[in-house]
Parts: sequence; C-alpha cells; structure tokens
Amino acid sequence: MGEYASAAAYDLNADGRADLVIGRPDGTLAAAYGEAGGTFTAPAALTAGGAVLRGAAPLAAAWATSPATPSPTCWSGMAPAP
Repeated sequence: MGEYASAAAYDLNADGRADLVIGRPDGTLAAAYGEAGGTFTAPAALTAGGAVLRGAAPLAAAWATSPATPSPTCWSGMAPAP
C-alpha cells in the first residue's frame, strides 16, 4: 500500500462503485473515489466541518454497522486535525 497505513472499501458517494477510505501514517483519513473502468481518483483528505479528520497514528480505516446505526459508521474516536 505504499505510503498508506490501511484501507477499507465502501461506496461513500452512493454511485454504485467502491471507494477507498485510506488511513494515512500521520493519522489523517483520505478517500479515493471509484471511477468507471475500475480506477480511482487521487486520494483527498476527508474533512468534517472544514477540518481534516485525524486519529491516533497510524490509523486503520474500518466500517461497522449495528441495528442502532443501520448506515455504516467509521472512525470511532475521530477528531478534526489541529
């Protein structure tokens, strides 16, 4: 995976193609969106409220669902990067 610490696949933008959620070694998250033909966009930082999402480095991207949260939930304990 080169410079990335981990990756998880999920259709983030509901276009029917898998996207990659990438945990970077510095603790930030990025997304590479799936395109036609099986390629991906260049990774772009994931943000919340305009701030880059950051966890404890290195970060492992993962998805989970539960009956209480039927849509996938990611990044337990995430906080915006300083």
